[in-house]
Amino acid sequence: MKEDFELLFQQNFDPIKLKELLRRSTREPNQAARKFLWKRILLHDPAQTQITIEKYNKKIGVLFGKNLTLNAEFPNFVCKDHLVFYYLNEDGKAAVCRILNVLASVHPDITYAPLLLPLASLFLHYMSEPEGYACLLAVVESNNKVTQTDIHWTT
Repeated sequence: MKEDFELLFQQNFDPIKLKELLRRSTREPNQAARKFLWKRILLHDPAQTQITIEKYNKKIGVLFGKNLTLNAEFPNFVCKDHLVFYYLNEDGKAAVCRILNVLASVHPDITYAPLLLPLASLFLHYMSEPEGYACLLAVVESNNKVTQTDIHWTT
């Protein structure tokens, strides 16, 4: 367990080795290292992450206003049968809705992606809303790791 924790903080790490170590480890869901895992695996460039967060904050202002008062529906790519929030409160659910709406505006090509809502919900347990968006965007933009169309899902 110490080996995978140390691997998280190495400058250059082998993602395959890290994945193997994490699959063998028995980490508790509330262990402090989990806060760093997703960000370390998905967000490789701190400068690019900061740019993504800044763009997210601007887009939030455009879509929801400065006070985030606009109540929005989930985007069309969210499947109503897969509304898994992992015990987020109402503020957390609203944050997931904002993240997914910003993602829908940036990626209008996504037509069906039922796993994005549960992933966003998990991210919010371990990071801020803008960081959660940056991680979700990294997942979406990383070579079809998550299905993004109904045909892809069915296949």
